[in-house]
Amino acid sequence: GTLGLNDRRRAEFDPMCSKGPGLKTYHITVFALSQKVDLPPDRASRATLLEAIEGKVLAEGTFDFQYERAGN
Repeated sequence: GTLGLNDRRRAEFDPMCSKGPGLKTYHITVFALSQKVDLPPDRASRATLLEAIEGKVLAEGTFDFQYERAGN
């Protein structure tokens, strides 16, 4: 795999952050590709990634889950 930039513009894991009260639904999608994608991390966004992998996806799977922050 290749480490890209997260939403804080850092090349590191950035866990999801539940903002505000209530149950939140998250979706994590993993793609199996037929070839390496040439996309510089500083240009990577959801839109540019999906465009770059078009025609290279062998399989994909999505994990959906819900999370609610516990009250203090």
